[in-house]
Amino acid sequence: MALRASAVALVAAFVLFGISIGLERAQRTSVAPAVILGYDWPSSPHLSIKSYRQIRYAFVVGGSTYSGSALQHWSIPQLESAKVCYDPGDPNNNALTLSTAGCS
Repeated sequence: MALRASAVALVAAFVLFGISIGLERAQRTSVAPAVILGYDWPSSPHLSIKSYRQIRYAFVVGGSTYSGSALQHWSIPQLESAKVCYDPGDPNNNALTLSTAGCS
């Protein structure tokens, strides 16, 4: 019985976490050009695929500069055309995305 209750609690936590992430993403409706500040390959033992890059980027909203980082496996041309989707009410809530991806 305790195992079943633990399993139910774990599933509920994942569902709530997923809803939270979905709501956060749903607010990223504005777009800004990304300025790629640099990238490198992380030295994490958990990432065995060397094509992943830790990307540092910046973007400007209303005269203020914001920055972020992302772990992606994009090609250099994809990096060069990337954009930032951000929440217009809180530009710190942002994500680096491919130029072909929509913001929602």
